[in-house]
Amino acid sequence: MLYIGPGIKQYITKYSVNDTLGTIAKAHIVFADKEMLKAISAHAWSSHICFRLQLTFQKQIME
Repeated sequence: MLYIGPGIKQYITKYSVNDTLGTIAKAHIVFADKEMLKAISAHAWSSHICFRLQLTFQKQIME
């Protein structure tokens, strides 16, 4: 079994949060501004769900 130290886990988590979480959050805003239904449009809603899932996943990794 491969041992991953706490420093490496923290680095990977921070990189993942900074890289993908910001992109997903910005996609939600772009879709909300672009669509006629704004934040309740299907694209904005699905990107919001992706953002929430990613955020929950990151919190679970940090614990």
